[in-house]
Amino acid sequence: MIVSLIFCIFPMTTMTSPASAHPCRCTVHSTEGFTVNCSSSKLSSIPYLTPDTTELHLSNTGLSTVPPGLFDKLVGLKKLSLTGNPFHCDCRIQYLRNWLLKNKYVVTKEPTCASPNLVTQKPISELSDEFFTSCLKPSCTNWIYLIIIGMLFCV
Repeated sequence: MIVSLIFCIFPMTTMTSPASAHPCRCTVHSTEGFTVNCSSSKLSSIPYLTPDTTELHLSNTGLSTVPPGLFDKLVGLKKLSLTGNPFHCDCRIQYLRNWLLKNKYVVTKEPTCASPNLVTQKPISELSDEFFTSCLKPSCTNWIYLIIIGMLFCV
């Protein structure tokens, strides 16, 4: 909690976007924990978040994706709001989708895709595994196997 209090008193420079007049606001509650509210601020990046953050409000911030691993360190997170953001649902949204599936109880309202047209207004957690099949990195082990089998047939 001491780190959180210092964080609130001396916010990092990433707490505000140059285009935004509204910085993220943080509050420390003795019983409820640490709250970070960036709602309605235009963020170019997500601010530094301490692991003892219990509430995080990122609604209407202009976010189109969430960096992989962002929420993993927030072990005390009890409430998260992400609605009103223009999420682009491609391979980069897969981390958020998987996190949402595991942590539905934390999210106040399901965030939706803003693009591409195929999934517009679809809740991110409802994107299927098949939707992300093109995100798999090609494996060279199949090629090695085929080359070895081909060489065996030639011999």
